[in-house]
Amino acid sequence: MTAIMVPRWEWRAIETFRWLRNGRVPDSWFQEVLTEETNKLAAWYTKEVCSLSVPIANIPTAGGTVNRWRHRWFSGPFAERALVRAIVARPYDGAGSPAQGGALRWEVKNEDAVSTSSVERDYGTVSPSGPSTTPDSMRIIDLTIDLSPSTNYSGLFVDLEFGHVVSVCVKELSLPASIENGYARQGFAFGSPIQDADRSAVATMLSAMWRHGAAHLMNWSVSVESSPRTRTSATAINAVDNSSTTVSVNSPGYTLDLRFRNRLKDTTVPVRFHAYAKQSAGTGVIRLKDSGGSTVASVNVNSSTAQWWTTTASLPNTRAKYDLTLESDGGVNTCSLYAASLYQWET
Repeated sequence: MTAIMVPRWEWRAIETFRWLRNGRVPDSWFQEVLTEETNKLAAWYTKEVCSLSVPIANIPTAGGTVNRWRHRWFSGPFAERALVRAIVARPYDGAGSPAQGGALRWEVKNEDAVSTSSVERDYGTVSPSGPSTTPDSMRIIDLTIDLSPSTNYSGLFVDLEFGHVVSVCVKELSLPASIENGYARQGFAFGSPIQDADRSAVATMLSAMWRHGAAHLMNWSVSVESSPRTRTSATAINAVDNSSTTVSVNSPGYTLDLRFRNRLKDTTVPVRFHAYAKQSAGTGVIRLKDSGGSTVASVNVNSSTAQWWTTTASLPNTRAKYDLTLESDGGVNTCSLYAASLYQWET
């Protein structure tokens, strides 16, 4: 393996007007700085793909095994592993007594290969005594799992043995810096040739990172999968508060800042929208609405088996608020929503 030294410090300026003047051959110094900074982005600019939590005073009732949160994401072009940092509260047996178990499992499904892997961590009794539903102490635990670059994934967090997860944050970790892993060649000495392949490597890396390496925009999930949001009416309801039926400044939603995230030729930002849902019969709809109440992304749900439903959309390159809603086809059939994810993505 041809390893590359990619330091985390000293982000150097790429002085375009100094080194790229018309009529001059590009300097090897410029190519070296450009390549090094591109490799730094690939090696050290990792993205968060999930962040979910529950209020401490409202932790769901403990059980033996409880499915908690779901989420979707597309791994970055240099992703090697995912790191989960979780805050867990002391386990209890559901009757107010401390339990000696307590574990968290993260199930990760490769949606492209249709294969599932998992990792779990036992953390035991965090404190020997104290209130059962509002814990007096908590612990931070980490889990890691291997990934493949540029791949569709879904995740499910599960409480085991009366465990109590309070919050999770998932981020990607990059592949080691080497030519074989797709990094660009460095080490351009004064007077050394700059070949087409050297320029192409940088362009290819930057394009892949822009299309598949952008930060996540939104994750929403019910606290416990056995209690999804449900709707039988054709009037859409807000998934977050489960009560608002109109979009307003007071309805809960997500403020997304997409300024400067578009291509120069476009005024919109390409995104992927996922919803984990089911419909008892007929067709339900999960929507993402802008501050004016207009639908900017939606998926139709027409199966009684809960699954991920996916669509692509384009959002304006502005800072704006968006609401997540669900609706049924009116009166009889039930639409159930468990989770939703939104992130930047382009083919």
